[in-house]
Amino acid sequence: MAHFAEIDSNNNVIRVLKISNEYDSEPNGQNYINNVMGLRGNWLKTSYNTKGAKHYTSNTITLTTYPTDSITYYDSSTRSMVTMSGVPVITTYTTDLSADGLSGFRYNYATIGGTYDPVRDAFIPAKYFPSWILNEQTCNWIPPSAYPTDGQKYKWDESTVNWVLTSVPSTWVPLPSLSPTPTPTPSISVGITVTPYVTPTPTPPS
Repeated sequence: MAHFAEIDSNNNVIRVLKISNEYDSEPNGQNYINNVMGLRGNWLKTSYNTKGAKHYTSNTITLTTYPTDSITYYDSSTRSMVTMSGVPVITTYTTDLSADGLSGFRYNYATIGGTYDPVRDAFIPAKYFPSWILNEQTCNWIPPSAYPTDGQKYKWDESTVNWVLTSVPSTWVPLPSLSPTPTPTPSISVGITVTPYVTPTPTPPS
């Protein structure tokens, strides 16, 4: 499928749609959307498999994103859901050049809430946090300090402009790996008092 994004007068992405690959070239796609579908506006082609100035297929290369609401846990102690913010989400891809020889058409796949930069000819996703800065090589927002690599869990704290250690209680289970808790089989204990048989002691004859 071919993908096109509608851009408003302020270069904000306000809509993304899929059309047949028959209209994959930008002029053909724009003509089809405007004149056949009747959707007037400024439509630009975007690549679904593009992220960070690279085109991807399959599942072998690891990329990290930092959505504001990323992981939901089930807290078995309170029987409630807990959502943590700013926790990295890992996605894997395999890098591959696109068919026309370009690597990463317009840097990123257009998303609603993001913008189009006509100078860079790049789609830029929505900014996660005010302090984050634009990476000129990928046109993605990155934190001012790198995610710690000590194996601990961290989340971004905008008030301190830093990563803060996140302690996840042992009762929290990530929902993607949550498995049904088996219903315990009730055990029934019946108390029975048994009086042991005592062999009578014979009475000696008098």
